[in-house]
Amino acid sequence: MNTHKNIKQVADEAIKLAECLLNNKPNKPGNIECPTKAGVYLIYCGDSRKKGIIYVGESDNINRRLRGHLSAGESEVTSFRGRLKDAGDLNLKYGPEMKNWVTKNCEFALDDDDMYRSRALRKLVEAILVVFLKDEGEPLLNKS
Repeated sequence: MNTHKNIKQVADEAIKLAECLLNNKPNKPGNIECPTKAGVYLIYCGDSRKKGIIYVGESDNINRRLRGHLSAGESEVTSFRGRLKDAGDLNLKYGPEMKNWVTKNCEFALDDDDMYRSRALRKLVEAILVVFLKDEGEPLLNKS
């Protein structure tokens, strides 16, 4: 009897986790409880009438990663902050200006299910979400 998961089981598990994350309500950075566990997260941006998902990320420590996204310093330039700086007409500078913009304009949704201990599974869920959301027309900053 084979106890290993087959490819379909792994894919189904990742899709289920991605769907759960999409159903999680986004919150402002100050109103979100950030676990120090591994997980996947979404960053929403826009006004209250239409919020779009602009970034999908994964981390072995969600708390540390989201703090990095909100950091005022230039020492920890995350891929989100780097892509945000280069996006459109925002012309944001690293530091307090970017931190204030993200804090004011963005919300976060996250999932820290125990299954995310596997980095490979986190990466798979992140990839599924990026492909799905780009196909849905979300203005993702993620590279394909």
